[in-house]
Amino acid sequence: MFVFAVVLTEPTEETKRRIQSHYPDYHELTPNVFLVSSEEFAKEVKAKIGIGADGADGVVFRLNHAYSGYTSRDTWEWLSRAEQMA
Repeated sequence: MFVFAVVLTEPTEETKRRIQSHYPDYHELTPNVFLVSSEEFAKEVKAKIGIGADGADGVVFRLNHAYSGYTSRDTWEWLSRAEQMA
């Protein structure tokens, strides 16, 4: 499994519904940043969420276990679980 950060310029109900549908174990970091885990490539995650010329504006980054910051314990626990599944 890979961990991805999905950054949406303006999240919509449709993009959030797609994230919930395709990645039920997602973690919402902020209203426009989501963490998802998947065995897919970033391009496939982008397509499932609906990011593209005719859809939402945003970007998908694959995380590489190298990150740092200060945020809620829930976020660090989610990342730990997702990485253990990798």
